[in-house]
Amino acid sequence: MSNIYDVAKSAGLCCVDLAFGTATSQQSAAFEAPGIPLPERRYLVASLTKPIVAMALLKLAAEGQVTLTDRLRALLPAFDNARYRRITLRHLLTHTSGFADMLPNNAELRAAQAGLPEFLSEAATVDLNFPSGTDCQYSSIGFLLIGAIIEKLTNEPLSEFLRTHFFEPLQMTDTWLGMSEVEANTILPTVYPCILPEWQDHADDWGWNSRYWRMLGAPWGGMISSAGDLAKFCVMMLKEGTSPAGQQLLPAAVIRAAMADQTTEVSADPNYTGQRRPWGFGWRRQWCSHPASFGDFVSSNCIGHWGATGTLMWIDPDQSSFGVILSTTPYEESQSAIQRLANAITTQRI
Repeated sequence: MSNIYDVAKSAGLCCVDLAFGTATSQQSAAFEAPGIPLPERRYLVASLTKPIVAMALLKLAAEGQVTLTDRLRALLPAFDNARYRRITLRHLLTHTSGFADMLPNNAELRAAQAGLPEFLSEAATVDLNFPSGTDCQYSSIGFLLIGAIIEKLTNEPLSEFLRTHFFEPLQMTDTWLGMSEVEANTILPTVYPCILPEWQDHADDWGWNSRYWRMLGAPWGGMISSAGDLAKFCVMMLKEGTSPAGQQLLPAAVIRAAMADQTTEVSADPNYTGQRRPWGFGWRRQWCSHPASFGDFVSSNCIGHWGATGTLMWIDPDQSSFGVILSTTPYEESQSAIQRLANAITTQRI
């Protein structure tokens, strides 16, 4: 453990929480700069939201409510036009749909404190960056649509579906995706404020630290959680869908499919023009030569995700191990430090 403490102390991050271990043994650590109070250690985890939302859609597919080859236009009528005719749920889950990362007027919508229906309406008007299935470009818009599809199939808010089917069975008591005014009064004071990037310098009403954003429940990046809670989700994945109480939350076949390379076929198509970096269903697989990898010593089958607020989590099925790193420093500034912590965690004897 001493190596991890040394790395964390020298990383230059304002505060950081770690959770790591195996399917049967977990550890945690927490660090903070002098003068920063120690609340209940909850964070805005940004895009770590995406793979958890992806697993909710896969659960519905496993139950026969939808298939991943179903077309977007058949599920959301606002998208029933020619430009979106080829998009399937598989495309949305693997970032091969053609949708850009963010809406062109993302900042304006947030400044106006728009709700998710307004974001969805805007998404139904944008052009695609490329024909579906011919490239792989990271898309937050895709997860806005996945959230809307889940709500349509279940006839309940995404936040409620996640709570009843994942957060409660896994005892993730510090995790929310969207919240009521009453909940916000209690929860938000316990969430660490993020160090804001330059593009949010004047975003007091809509940036990462705003009440609006933390209550919105954006399916692409609005989750509040803790390192310990995310560790519970990682362990569920390592245990092939089983909760601590022995409940099968997801079939093992779903877990294996989510972790597997799901972009091999599309990248082998003669019309494919993008980089061949593999994705699972909502999970990024290990890109060993990429500066935002999961570390230098995980296996090639490792999966995970990063978050713009300075967060990272990964699951290595070959080593039956996982790691969670949560900080308040934007990933563009904390990436190097997080990589060093990831290496220290991976090589730590547990």
